[in-house]
Amino acid sequence: MIDANPTTFQAEVIEASHDQPVLVDFWAPWCAPCGVLGPILEKLEREGGVAFKLVKVDADDSPALMQAWGVRSLPTVVVFRGGRPVDRFVGARPEGEVRAFVARLAPRPGEDLLQQARNLLALGEWTRAAEVLRTVLALNPSLDAVRATYVHALLRQGDPALARHAFEPLRPRARADLKLAALAAMIDASDATAGVDDEAPLQAALDAAPADPAARLRLAQWRMARGRWQDAMDALLDLVRIDRAFGDDAGRRGLLAVFELCDDAALVRDYRRRLSAGLH
Repeated sequence: MIDANPTTFQAEVIEASHDQPVLVDFWAPWCAPCGVLGPILEKLEREGGVAFKLVKVDADDSPALMQAWGVRSLPTVVVFRGGRPVDRFVGARPEGEVRAFVARLAPRPGEDLLQQARNLLALGEWTRAAEVLRTVLALNPSLDAVRATYVHALLRQGDPALARHAFEPLRPRARADLKLAALAAMIDASDATAGVDDEAPLQAALDAAPADPAARLRLAQWRMARGRWQDAMDALLDLVRIDRAFGDDAGRRGLLAVFELCDDAALVRDYRRRLSAGLH
């Protein structure tokens, strides 16, 4: 058990939660229920049945942390994983209920592999990440978010056929889920430019016929399939300006898909503004 304050919270909780779950007990010396809950939490940490780090925060000494993490009454227990809060409960609970809560912190099958895949994705190691994600899905086939990431990795490694097959269980949800709809659009973009290894012939075709919306869309799709988000958005924005009606508003729909896929928030905000200005 460790005590934390605003100075040490980042290291003891946020950073530490990337290695194991961190359970933060917001308490105060005058809080009677805190005196009941605290020893239970400390006992479970000592037993080690489920590995977690217990951190206690004295609310009287750390009002800023209370506000930052939405703690309004004591005791409040917040679980951090991967640098963010993922679960919580408020008030003293019987030991059996606390044990059940802590049991949910136990690693799920494939969790270590999933972290490995995230690290590979961050490095752009699409093929290796796809292999690891395939193993995770074999252990947990119902993890839709993992499946979506797997499909994205397959597309980035250049395997649209396998990506389309892997996407099928997610397709019924794509109508209502913007992220999945964007992923479907990326699959279509990969299919449309399959076999085109270089951008040069697509750019040459557009230069030869700058008024051809199909040539502009194909160039945008090639860039989109390879995760070149800004270049894809430039081409799609030009398509909106030149021929809004082409392909049932393909330029705007393509932009909306890229907005969901691109993880550069500032870039997306800029192009959203440009799109909005272009539509008026």
